[in-house]
Amino acid sequence: MRENILYDRVKNLILAYDFAKPFAIYLKEFFRANRQMGARDRRETRDFCFNYLRIGKNLPQENFINRLAIASFLCSEKNSTSLDYLISNHSVLSINDIGLDLDKKIELVKAQFPDFSLDLVFTDHQLLGEQINKEKFEKSLLIQPRVWIRIKKGFQDAVVDELKSLDIPFQNEEINILSFNPTQNLEQLKSFIAGNFEIQDINSGKIADFFTPKKDDKWWDMCAASGGKSLCLIDKEPNIYILATDIRENILKNYSHRMRKNDFSGYEIQKIDLTKKSIDPGDRFDGIIADVPCTGSGTWARSPEHLLNNHAKNVLQFYQPLQRKLVENSIVNLRENGQLIYSTCSVFASENEENVAYFLEKLPLKLKEMKTLEGYEMKADSLFVASFVKISKK
Repeated sequence: MRENILYDRVKNLILAYDFAKPFAIYLKEFFRANRQMGARDRRETRDFCFNYLRIGKNLPQENFINRLAIASFLCSEKNSTSLDYLISNHSVLSINDIGLDLDKKIELVKAQFPDFSLDLVFTDHQLLGEQINKEKFEKSLLIQPRVWIRIKKGFQDAVVDELKSLDIPFQNEEINILSFNPTQNLEQLKSFIAGNFEIQDINSGKIADFFTPKKDDKWWDMCAASGGKSLCLIDKEPNIYILATDIRENILKNYSHRMRKNDFSGYEIQKIDLTKKSIDPGDRFDGIIADVPCTGSGTWARSPEHLLNNHAKNVLQFYQPLQRKLVENSIVNLRENGQLIYSTCSVFASENEENVAYFLEKLPLKLKEMKTLEGYEMKADSLFVASFVKISKK
């Protein structure tokens, strides 16, 4: 029977996963190696795998298929043939309750399985920053986030017209920010190919609210990745120079591609490991974007495989020292009164508030503002950002 083949495939994928790469990439490689699978098979395999991962460390005593049924009951919002068969044949829960709100479904699961707990969905709750609502954050991990786009200035009408012409449903969150069903593919749209919008989480784009570039400024995007923050920067002020550095050569090629696609030529790229050496100490910048490597805990609704591990040791022994070293090594290149924007896609205090306190104690910096950008009530990522000004040495 097709459904049993589907569930066996999901089980084999989960059991064979070794955490060597993100689960989403692991799945893409599997689909690439099994091109005979149709779109429905790929979609349902992906959905059931992610459902299983989303409940974290809950109910280990249940066998795989029963646990998959419980997880899919909680994480699904619509009925389907495969879901109906799974719930009806492998669960004491009712398929008629799939459309209920999440709080009610959690109550129903707890009534049948008293050991189920949100604290076992996310077991690192002691690491959360003080601004994070623990219960809301934990519940959000059971829900797949939406896809978000940021439209470039002047292209709002063109993008919306194309979406409407193709009957692609969307929600208008702000003037230039739209969101879509998580499965919506947008990369084939003419507007995307032309560079009229970027696929970017709403809170990632909101970090630009902290940028204050002026014409002819020099900025350094020190962990540039593929350039999302740089694009936000030039959207505010296109007449600037940007130095983009990263440890990964391939991702810097992507950065250059995105800059050219957006008709921006005022940049330079350098592959460099900033933990071992810095750029020319004589270079001075008006602003530095330090979007540092982190656990990504604010994005784990998109990558729920992380819920199966504990992270306290990794945060304290790897990420926090790395983040501090990167900022310490870069600050010499920031001119006096220049702006440092520190950001993470983490919800952990040790990567956020504790680092801010450390920077203020150890470095010639004055805090202007820090903020947690909460995404868990809007099906978006949660991020942290702090804006500093460099002051004279004490």
